[in-house]
Amino acid sequence: MWDERDLLMIPGPTPVSSKVLREMSKPIMSHRSKDFSEILKECVEMMKEIFRTKGDVFIVTGSGTACMDAAISNTVSEGDKVLVPVYGKFSQRFVDIAKSYGADVIEVKLEWGKALRPDLVRDMLRENPDVEVVAVVHNETSTGIRNPIREIGKVIREESEALYVLDVISSLGGDDIRVDDFGIDLAIAGSQKCLATPPGLAMISVSE
Repeated sequence: MWDERDLLMIPGPTPVSSKVLREMSKPIMSHRSKDFSEILKECVEMMKEIFRTKGDVFIVTGSGTACMDAAISNTVSEGDKVLVPVYGKFSQRFVDIAKSYGADVIEVKLEWGKALRPDLVRDMLRENPDVEVVAVVHNETSTGIRNPIREIGKVIREESEALYVLDVISSLGGDDIRVDDFGIDLAIAGSQKCLATPPGLAMISVSE
């Protein structure tokens, strides 16, 4: 039986503060009410601060994978080239999602446990100048590696017009992530990791 004194030493779900639990114990309100609309608006604005973006942020009922799917399905058409460096389970998930929508996926298989080098991204973009999307996982929780997302974003901007899609599900709120400054077009997060709230919500920031 789980004891509230137990400490979850996993990436997520993470322990939830008593303050959050108290708020969740309050009666359900109508999702069409003015109060709910105000709370949602406030949450979106706070998420913009965490993402460090002036762009749109959407809070989605679903998992982080649901937002990964949304990011790919709304940016990729059948036959589009998608560059996906693969260095763990969750970067492989980007491959699977992109293929399910008929994308021409360029898989760059790396040794698990090794971080993605920006110069490798540069080389692949020069070899494939018609890439439409570059999909990267920031913190690959299956291996524990953390990628240099600022430097990768700089390379993408210098070498192509590709969209930069970034999974920050297990890092947003726990690392220095600046969506606008790093040139990230779509950043995907989840409620149950560093944000330390219950599972069930995902967030996605979208550039102009």
